[in-house]
Amino acid sequence: MYFGVPRAASAADASEKAAAEALFDEGVELLKQGELEKACQKLESSQKIDPGVGTLLYLADCYEKRNLTASAWATFREAASTAEARGDDRADIAKERADRLNPRLSRLSIVMEVGEDAKTPGLEIFRDGLSVPKALWGTATPVDPGEHVILVRAPGYEDEEVRVTVQGEAATATLIVPRLRKAQATEEELVEPERASGGTGVGNTQRALGIGLGAAGIVGLGVGAVFGGLAIAKNNEALDPNGLGCTATACPTAAGVDATNSALTFATVSDVGFIAGGVLVAAGVTLYLTAPRARETVRLTPMVGANGASFQLQGVF
Repeated sequence: MYFGVPRAASAADASEKAAAEALFDEGVELLKQGELEKACQKLESSQKIDPGVGTLLYLADCYEKRNLTASAWATFREAASTAEARGDDRADIAKERADRLNPRLSRLSIVMEVGEDAKTPGLEIFRDGLSVPKALWGTATPVDPGEHVILVRAPGYEDEEVRVTVQGEAATATLIVPRLRKAQATEEELVEPERASGGTGVGNTQRALGIGLGAAGIVGLGVGAVFGGLAIAKNNEALDPNGLGCTATACPTAAGVDATNSALTFATVSDVGFIAGGVLVAAGVTLYLTAPRARETVRLTPMVGANGASFQLQGVF
């Protein structure tokens, strides 16, 4: 079928018009040869570069030959509207072709569960990658026969993808979109609110108390280690045969007695420091590890050795 002068004047520059003309000519030739898919692609590209009534008419004819009835119908209507606005007499041809296709149109209605759209803020529906306006939800809309991919998404919910097949010409299908499921938060999303709270949550308060007790315990362990060292030093001083000359049971001098008493006092303080420090560290670790949390981001490790005690804190702050 011949649709007259192929292209109308446009604002495209010379190189663009030349490219559009070449694509148009190639598309028309492929259409004559029956290579419909390639023909439609060439005509689509030509129309994007330099729109024209003639290109729209040939493109709509190509769609119709491929049985893409909805695409053909919509393109004939666009050609009619464009031609009418330009005073082009091909508007009547385009209208006639669109009217002839109308009874053959297949339609698809996308329906949400009752009240679901109102209960799900930000809900969006896409058909074959194109957004479906909310005004068209529940409306039987012309679609090309065949399979269509419906994507439903909303913030905070898992995407739902459904495939529906509209069989043949003049067929009608209805798709009821299933209720969306709440998305599962990632580990990072779970821990972020806790970080953002600046340590004001119950878990953060308990962890802070645990760290405080642990730190106090480390001080106690340090005191125990220091006085333990002093006790050993005083005891060695008292037992030195070249010095104060004390034995395990008696001291010959008052200075020896004083050194032995000091050693005993230092040992007692050391014992108290180690016991209290150990209890505080244990309590701090228990409080810290049992605090509510999204995930373990910090690890508290008490370390006691021959050279003293340490308090290792590792993690993400």
